[in-house]
Amino acid sequence: MALKGGAALAWWWRPGAGRAAAVDAWHIGEHIPERMRIAGFIRGRRYTAWEGGGAGFMLYEARSLDVFHGDAYLARLNDPTPLTRRMLPSLLDARRAALEVGTSLGRGIGGCMLTHTLEPDAHRADDLRRRLACGLLPLAVARPGISGAHLLVPGPDEAGAETEEGRLRRGADRAGEWAVLLEGADRAALRPLAGELMEEVQRWGARTIASDMYRLLYELEADEV
Repeated sequence: MALKGGAALAWWWRPGAGRAAAVDAWHIGEHIPERMRIAGFIRGRRYTAWEGGGAGFMLYEARSLDVFHGDAYLARLNDPTPLTRRMLPSLLDARRAALEVGTSLGRGIGGCMLTHTLEPDAHRADDLRRRLACGLLPLAVARPGISGAHLLVPGPDEAGAETEEGRLRRGADRAGEWAVLLEGADRAALRPLAGELMEEVQRWGARTIASDMYRLLYELEADEV
């Protein structure tokens, strides 16, 4: 379905050896509910890799990018719980980005999510954005089994304040990257789109950073938006 709000926080990682189950329990039992109590957060979704190994993807939908730079969120980032302090170093190769919702289409949440991160060619970025927003994404969401198609792009202010949680994470916030998210009923529905998206990105001179498939593990909406 269409994303709720004008911004999203996307976060990818893999767990340290033997830590996958503990990370799942932490996210579901504490981290996502905690974030949903922060003003401006609307919905949190937690995914795990289809191919096993425990690699994860988190998507937080928010009212606007200001939420991720606001006092309420920064206060939480600078006062992590004891469990968060123990768990964050377990997340390896972390990539995290606060992004604006450029385009968001669809109805319903799919059980499978394809995430494609890319670095556009600066001279052709506008053309690629139009092509995705007016071509590939609308066509994708019209297909059987596809429930959502979304383009996330950097906002005007990508710089984030240094925080205590940031110091604990093994990875850095990413600047300048786009994310295309395609969600559907299963991998069979999304596999053809993965190849088409890769070709489209290459055609416009963008560099693919990562393309991965995940299944939905948990979803929670805020009580009040």
